[in-house]
Amino acid sequence: MIDRRTVLRGTAALLLAALDGGRSLRVACAQAASGRIIVNLMLIGGADLRQLFVPHPDAQPEYAAAFWKARARMTGQRDDIATYRALFSAQYTAVAMGATAFGVHNGAGWLISRLRDGGAAIVANVRTGDPHASEYDYDRDGWGGRLAYALSEANVVSVSPSPSVFAQGPIANNRNAQAIQAPEPRQFALDETTAGPFGGLVASTLTDYYAARQLDAALLPANSPFHRILGHERRLRALGRELNASLARVVPQRPEPLRLLYQGPSGIGLADTAFGLQCAALFDCIVAGEALKMRVGYMEHGNWDTHVNQPPRMATNIADVFGAGKGLATLTQELARFGAARDVVFVITSDFGRQIVANTQGGTDHGSGSYSIVIGDAVRGAIFGEMFPVREITGAPGARPLDTFGAEIVGLTSFERVLGAVCDWVAAGSGDVVFPERSASPLEPGVDLATMLT
Repeated sequence: MIDRRTVLRGTAALLLAALDGGRSLRVACAQAASGRIIVNLMLIGGADLRQLFVPHPDAQPEYAAAFWKARARMTGQRDDIATYRALFSAQYTAVAMGATAFGVHNGAGWLISRLRDGGAAIVANVRTGDPHASEYDYDRDGWGGRLAYALSEANVVSVSPSPSVFAQGPIANNRNAQAIQAPEPRQFALDETTAGPFGGLVASTLTDYYAARQLDAALLPANSPFHRILGHERRLRALGRELNASLARVVPQRPEPLRLLYQGPSGIGLADTAFGLQCAALFDCIVAGEALKMRVGYMEHGNWDTHVNQPPRMATNIADVFGAGKGLATLTQELARFGAARDVVFVITSDFGRQIVANTQGGTDHGSGSYSIVIGDAVRGAIFGEMFPVREITGAPGARPLDTFGAEIVGLTSFERVLGAVCDWVAAGSGDVVFPERSASPLEPGVDLATMLT
């Protein structure tokens, strides 16, 4: 079994030492295209995306037969191709992209439409993360923080329930200098309207306290650590007021479709209401314009780390994220309604992959390869890499055949390649700055990710 991976690798610290304290990191990167925003959606827990994308029983009959023999025990059904064909017909929608036909889970109605209209790309055989990175090592940078630093006047805005290493920058003693944690932008400001039974009183008292301390600041020694605290409070209060003013001007009330994602009754709202709130929060942050100087965003969907009776859980997760009228569908619909969708691209990744062969408990165990999905109006819809390679059947060098435990997706394209291409869309040349080892990292033969985004 492969331990938890992370795609947030701290490679920039060593680079900075060789680049004059980090100053060259910024000048090496071209000016960011005005208004472009990249949002990383992390599927936490190793999403088994071979339950989202499956082989077509007619287009890939040999692969489909081997795939189903490896997976049938997950559902308790017979492992013959006729059973698979019936399951495919009932639970999957056939999609054709280029010369490849495959099945997409019916719960992913919005993703199916985006694949068909050319607004989504699939990168197959992606190597997921650094096997040597510890999930408990928080004193490091993430690629979102490195990109914001490379863009200079830009911030990473995270709407996840808790801060992520993703947003941390490369300056060791100030990693959050360009990171904003905004899980609820409409309760972000430090003012007298703070919610809660005693919120107004407490907030008013703190406002008066800090106002008095700001007047006393001139009396503090120049090297007093309280200057930093007072400066932070002053900037945070100003930012909150600017954000409130921007939201009040553009969208005083959060659109009802977004509110229903986390407040709606079962069947209308999401099963994961925390993700629903993130969709609403990200909408607020994007339409707030330049108040947050947002060029990089982060959100996450949990609940993917399961090894037992997976199909029902995966169906729920897939619908939450990719379903028609659900998370990303509603978010992008509302962004488009406010004219803010054109320059937003979502890159969807997971912290590790899954094996192809089912275990004996109706699930799959950890693996190292997976898919990445890139969605947005700027995306040139295509498949990059071979979705269902013959080597997974035959056990060609580097792969275990599907009739053996441990068989998994072989990672032929590094995550640095995928994410670096997305960075280049935000600012030409930034991919090599954010991922300095990108050019030496693996890339599946015949794949050209430079064509993925306009």
